[in-house]
Amino acid sequence: MMRSLILLVAGSCVILNLTVISSVCSEYVVSTCPAEAKFQQTKVLYGDKKLQTSFSESPLGVAFGFRYRGQIFMPYIKELGINLTKLYIYWQEVEPEKGKYEWRCIDNFLNQLDQDTEVLIALWSSSNWATKQKAFKGGSAPLNMNQYYRFVFEVVKHCQGKIRYWQNDCEPNSADFWKGSKEEFVTTLRAFYKAVKDADSKAQVIVGGHNGHFRAQTPGNQPFFDHVFKEAKDSFDVFDLRLYGDIYTVPDRVEWFRKRMRDFGFQKPIVCTEYGGPWPAICPDYPAWRRQFSKLQRKHGARTARRIIVNGMKKDREKLSPCLRMFLDDCSKKLDDRRHRIHSRDIVARTIMALSCGVNRLWYWNMTGWRGHIVFGKFPLMDERFDLRYPAFFAYQRMVEKLKGMKSVEQIKTRGENVYLFAIEKDSDKRLYVLWEKRDPYFGEDQAPTALELDMKAKKIIVEDVFGNQEVKNVIQDSLKIEITDTPLYFEAVE
Repeated sequence: MMRSLILLVAGSCVILNLTVISSVCSEYVVSTCPAEAKFQQTKVLYGDKKLQTSFSESPLGVAFGFRYRGQIFMPYIKELGINLTKLYIYWQEVEPEKGKYEWRCIDNFLNQLDQDTEVLIALWSSSNWATKQKAFKGGSAPLNMNQYYRFVFEVVKHCQGKIRYWQNDCEPNSADFWKGSKEEFVTTLRAFYKAVKDADSKAQVIVGGHNGHFRAQTPGNQPFFDHVFKEAKDSFDVFDLRLYGDIYTVPDRVEWFRKRMRDFGFQKPIVCTEYGGPWPAICPDYPAWRRQFSKLQRKHGARTARRIIVNGMKKDREKLSPCLRMFLDDCSKKLDDRRHRIHSRDIVARTIMALSCGVNRLWYWNMTGWRGHIVFGKFPLMDERFDLRYPAFFAYQRMVEKLKGMKSVEQIKTRGENVYLFAIEKDSDKRLYVLWEKRDPYFGEDQAPTALELDMKAKKIIVEDVFGNQEVKNVIQDSLKIEITDTPLYFEAVE
């Protein structure tokens, strides 16, 4: 299917051909464990790395955050318009002593669920008595695999089928979150998979998850998940790839792992149980601070290193770029407002990009928590007490409403490398478009809009940006004139 897009810049007129990728060089159906039919209905078509993805239900979710203490938060998940969430639970908190279980937090959460809610619980093998690494808030190999099996089995059984997805630990390719070898992780994963399936045969196991960090187009600690794919491909149903970092590398990162699974002779659905932005890495002066952090981390550990770095940034704030200052928890209101706008744009662009390249489920990170962290501190959609909804909360909520009834997402290829256009097929044959221009995340909003002219058959189009600003535009002689920036726009025909 061909369309044309006319780009008007400084009085010149350049015609860009838009190609909807509907004919492809190859096709495959994402394989899945027979226990979960929902993934079997998701088809990914690809050619030249441009993808069309179809969905049988909404793939959107939001994770609670770290350190769940029994808070009531599901009403806010529902307020966003979604039914999918995620929790982290630590072994030590559920079984503080061998054979003695503390169910209060889990029960507080289970009591908030209704029949429409889908949940992922990630169980950290973190214990003061049962793991090799003591008092570590991350994963570590169990001292006794039978005890670990029993812990996982009892937790899954206790939830009585109310939890659809279970995950073991978190980003084990990183030494920050897994204190052990790749061989120990595989042994633990096998025990985890068996325990989950024995307790609830319909549940799905999501493997611990790659942190999504790439260097020179290669994932960090590649041998780790190569070993998992080789030795434990039958011990998980779904693969988790975190999608932080550069939005525009998302398709290549997803395709890398999809191809890697094929190299090992299998294919599993890919989900993303954590994603978000912006990161301080968008700032020119961040790499120098990051190098200091790495040196301090090796000497003092991540927590102490992070505190030293943040204190140093605050002390030298006048030397920081405005871009980096906006990530500090006590930055000026002007900078914080700017970051809120960047955050709202990022949520929509990152989500649409991931959906378009075949990611089956997306859990945004996060609903609340971790204020003060230089990277993650301003990701939450709400404050810790659930009193304040940040602008990104409403941007996410608006996106969910726009994508309601979504059946498929396809990227429309343009010859303008910075123009990103996606077509979203919805129920009743409705079509929604999402359009933006790639710009520098921090400085992009300071640039003048780019004028576009789109071929359109409808008489009127309603255009709405991620902040809720709406405009009805007339289509004259099948031509829609529109201005774009780095703020994603939704537009569809007015009935």
